[in-house]
Amino acid sequence: MPDANAFVPDPRVTIEGAPHGPLRGLTFAAKDLFDVAGHPTGGGNHDWARTHPVPTRHAWAVQALLERRLRERLVDVSNSEQVKRFAVLPRPFTLAADEITVSLKLRRTVVLDHYADRLVELYRD
Repeated sequence: MPDANAFVPDPRVTIEGAPHGPLRGLTFAAKDLFDVAGHPTGGGNHDWARTHPVPTRHAWAVQALLERRLRERLVDVSNSEQVKRFAVLPRPFTLAADEITVSLKLRRTVVLDHYADRLVELYRD
């Protein structure tokens, strides 16, 4: 994505997505005025970023952008197969965290334990 001189000279944050799925290959940019889970937010102010906690959730605008792109990609999917709710996690599942097996199968109980708070939020309504 071209910079268009819109970014401060901080390291670029790239969040790797899954290699498969409806959002595969999509990119977008968000100025650091918007929280991106797992990355410091500072609006170009290095002191703010150093003295405030790293966000654990995406800002509403980032989440809305992700939701819109997901809906666009799933336009041809039947209603019963549509993604109803989702959460973007701050990192991929890893062997080191014991969330996947060596054959890359998901260890559901471990994932449920690690992200219980996120799952409760998804199904709170």
